[in-house]
Amino acid sequence: MANGNQLIILGDVTGHGVGSAMVTAVLAGICRTVVAQLPEGPLDVPGMLKAINDRFLDICEGKY
Repeated sequence: MANGNQLIILGDVTGHGVGSAMVTAVLAGICRTVVAQLPEGPLDVPGMLKAINDRFLDICEGKY
């Protein structure tokens, strides 16, 4: 993060192969985007997780 802190996000995608790898790649990109847009100050974890979930649902059209 810009302030020198580190943020660890741990997730699990069910399955093996290309499909699971693509879902993981999409989520990794979303997480990077959300973290880059975080304001300075205390971390709002629920808000951050909601933003990640909302973007994922939008990209995947609710299929996952």
